Amino acid sequence: MATQRDKDIDKLNSDISASSEVESVEIASDNPIPMFCPVTHGLVWQRRNYKGAERRRATRFQRVDIRVLFRPKGLFTRKTPPQPGLVLDISPVGAAIATTIELRKKQKLKLYFQFQDGQVFSIMGRVKREIAENEYQGYGIEFSADKIKFKDHLLRTALEKKFHKR
Repeated sequence: MATQRDKDIDKLNSDISASSEVESVEIASDNPIPMFCPVTHGLVWQRRNYKGAERRRATRFQRVDIRVLFRPKGLFTRKTPPQPGLVLDISPVGAAIATTIELRKKQKLKLYFQFQDGQVFSIMGRVKREIAENEYQGYGIEFSADKIKFKDHLLRTALEKKFHKR
């Protein structure tokens, strides 16, 4: 039996595929497919052959309405203020952020995500990989905890976006 969350995900994906502004690039079946998403006004990376909750885990959104602050965890970092970052893309299990601060692999972070409606989520994460960016250092962050409220809010705010036809 499909849950309401699965129905919302299927509706979002069908709206994206039905839109005339979607551009897909055919790549090998196990590689991600980049598409332009008019809902989030950015790129959506989605792997093929996922159903339901797995599709939600596999879809990454490029969002401009989410701000991120992070604080590296360590012995002497309690009194340091949170550092700003730029969200490159985000999913319920991880995010890619860019910052001017250098981080090392496997470093623990406390991330604060603020949405446009004012809701703030704090999530523990770990640096998994480095991403090459122009003037910023980009990092792939994996979330340590499973935050159901964060996942639902991320999906709901993506579904609340309006389509803008050009």
